[in-house]
Amino acid sequence: MTAELTMDGQVTLPKEALENLVPGTQFEVSIDSREKVTITLRQSEEEPESNWVDELFACPHPFEVPERSKELPREVDLS
Repeated sequence: MTAELTMDGQVTLPKEALENLVPGTQFEVSIDSREKVTITLRQSEEEPESNWVDELFACPHPFEVPERSKELPREVDLS
């Protein structure tokens, strides 16, 4: 398997390497630069931290966002 480094410094992993991974998977990176650079990615044993956006997208039930009022708020006279 091969992968290519982009101008932005990103590497896309081959499809076969992604089969058991999910977005947000954390990796441990080790680098050996003796003769040729060898980079090893090992899936971290720590669970990735989730945030409320991840939790929302993982929601098994459909949800609706309530419609907002289109009226402008009344100005308040503070004098």
